[in-house]
Amino acid sequence: MGHAWKWRTGLVLLAVLWGCEERTPPPAPRTPPPTDSGAPLTSESPTPTQDAGPEVSSDAGAEPVADPRPREAAGLPGSVLSPDGHFAFVVGMLRGDRVRHIDVHEAASKRRLARITLDKSVVVPVTNARVRWTVGNHILLTWSAGSDATSATLYGTEGKTLLEVEGSGMVLSPSNRYLATYPTVFAETPVLRVYDLSTGRKVAERSASEGTFWVVDDIGWKDQQLVALCRNLQERTEEVRIALDARP
Repeated sequence: MGHAWKWRTGLVLLAVLWGCEERTPPPAPRTPPPTDSGAPLTSESPTPTQDAGPEVSSDAGAEPVADPRPREAAGLPGSVLSPDGHFAFVVGMLRGDRVRHIDVHEAASKRRLARITLDKSVVVPVTNARVRWTVGNHILLTWSAGSDATSATLYGTEGKTLLEVEGSGMVLSPSNRYLATYPTVFAETPVLRVYDLSTGRKVAERSASEGTFWVVDDIGWKDQQLVALCRNLQERTEEVRIALDARP
């Protein structure tokens, strides 16, 4: 009897232990080692993102940039207003791709004051021509007929021709007041000339000594001077400076 009771008690304890093992949750799987994704790993919780609102341009509050394009006179489509705002010109095209004439208008009344008709020998493709205002309300037409042939004509608002110049090289000052012509090939007469476009007159000329030929390798405007780097046939270089009456 005593042995039977001990046997039953043992079976009951085994059943209880078996049931406890089945109810025990399985161990959590091990976290695999992190892979290198290039971003730093942190144990901190990510900061919640907030709506930043509308995007603001980085240029907000900056000073306005001046429009480099020429101003157009009101009521004159395609026109270019003079620096003082009194006049405007409109470039007329021949077959849409060549400068044929230049009409000069009074900006306020839009009344045409003059038509500058280019000679047939001067009619040039717009890709080789440039028309602009200069100091003194004069109109400068420049064009090129090749890499070593440039020409310029200065007109008044009444249509009168004030100046005609040619040269293998030509450079205009930043204020559109002075125009310089210079040699870029040894076959050209070695003369450096400067013209004041407010008056249409030549204001300076620098020639090489007789029998010497030189060309200009570099030229520019500095302070109140024209500075040119000249080179002769013997490859000797010399800097030439021409003083101007006003800032270029």
